[in-house]
Amino acid sequence: MLSVDCIFVVIDSILLGVDCIPLVVDQQEVAADVGYEAVPSRKGTKKTQKVKLEYVEPDGKTIELDRDFTPICRPEALINMLSIIKEKDKQVKAITEIGFGGLLSIRLPDINKKLICWILEKFNSVGHMLQFGEGRKYGVQLYDYDVYDVFRLPLVKGVDVEETPRKRVEGDGTFEMIQRWFRKYNKKDNVQSAALSEVEIYLANTNEYGDEFKRAFVIYALGVFLAPTSNRLVDIKLLKAVEDVSKIAKQNWCKYVLDHLGLAVCRWNEKITNTRVGGCLQFLEIIYLQRALFRGVSPPKEIPLVQHWSPDEVSERVAAEVKMGFGLAAVDLTSYPLSKSLGDLSGIPHSASGSKMIEFAIPEGFQTNDDIEKSCDDELEVALKKYCRDLYIV
Repeated sequence: MLSVDCIFVVIDSILLGVDCIPLVVDQQEVAADVGYEAVPSRKGTKKTQKVKLEYVEPDGKTIELDRDFTPICRPEALINMLSIIKEKDKQVKAITEIGFGGLLSIRLPDINKKLICWILEKFNSVGHMLQFGEGRKYGVQLYDYDVYDVFRLPLVKGVDVEETPRKRVEGDGTFEMIQRWFRKYNKKDNVQSAALSEVEIYLANTNEYGDEFKRAFVIYALGVFLAPTSNRLVDIKLLKAVEDVSKIAKQNWCKYVLDHLGLAVCRWNEKITNTRVGGCLQFLEIIYLQRALFRGVSPPKEIPLVQHWSPDEVSERVAAEVKMGFGLAAVDLTSYPLSKSLGDLSGIPHSASGSKMIEFAIPEGFQTNDDIEKSCDDELEVALKKYCRDLYIV
């Protein structure tokens, strides 16, 4: 059944299954351990960027403080790992099967400090809103669909990421699952979890592509990039979510990434002495670059949006825009999130009632619903392909 009242955005990269080749950069010490060569870290003497935030003192007086910040998010680590994985077709297929293939398109190894400094000043971490324009007159509400637009992660409405129970009794399934991770990734006695660097070594050297590889990749991608941990340890609370590999793609990882970002920035805001900012800051960076129409130019809209931005493209854009001031360009308030129309079409969430519906049989030679569902990574891609097929039939 097809709603003829829907407005739809055709997303070529999903339809064609296009993935971009990432750049290669990572940590020197881990590179030496796993036997691959890393690009030297980019160190310089540039002036430290500071974030200006307002705080209310106990007497009610509002003060402005310059906050230091260091992003915990490490896209360079993920890009370097993906450059190794992309040499192994079966591992690329494995990542795609669990719905994380959009990460193969990431090209930005850094967080642009000038831009993210301004974004942190304008990001409402509690309400998940980015505020543009003079006087913050434009409020851009962010949704889990926006995370899908940027990274094309699994988005299944109503199915939150299953976290590991806090209560763990020796001998039960949860306890044994955690211990298995600790043994495999050489947890040390004096730390609370295994080190992500051990997972990194495994991923860089293994030729496996089955369940163990899929679990390790998701935990690593989250730990260094999507929901980064400040202690660089395996996040125990996520182990339950990846235990049953068949369920990885059937959870709302987009909501998890957005919620984690909001909470991480909120914690940084509240503790003045904390200089480390958690969350996937590159997500906010891409959202700004896509929605702020600098010089009236609308960037490409093929999903995942992260594929459209290279280091040179971001540097060129920031260098030009900083002369005018961030947030002063026109804002695209109508096109995004792109995948929201896909969600409405597939019933995720339910669209408004009263739409005119038509019913038809699928002619011979066209993919059936089952054919499409078996060939796709997630429900939004299923919706897109069904829609394109139905256009031809109707």
